Amino acid sequence: MRKADTFMREHLPDSVSLSQLTDAAGLNSFQLLRAANSIWGETPLRRMTRLRMERDKRLLDQGYLLIVEIALECGYGNPSISPQPSVATLLPLQ
Repeated sequence: MRKADTFMREHLPDSVSLSQLTDAAGLNSFQLLRAANSIWGETPLRRMTRLRMERDKRLLDQGYLLIVEIALECGYGNPSISPQPSVATLLPLQ
């Protein structure tokens, strides 16, 4: 699973398929999904989305990039499809 995690982190801006993850992890899709739920407590897709949102937050906190640039950097080909939960997660309540 470490290989799958590394692959996801290295490919955050890319569209990653389940097939690519299984190849990286050396597992079949059933084994990967079962191991992901057991180890990470989430599916690979959910983990990839969370990793992207965490990167969104780090880049926003740094303040050097425009939101559009951050969205593209984190794998959202269209900034308008950046997940809505990231807004609530990233912006502190005042």
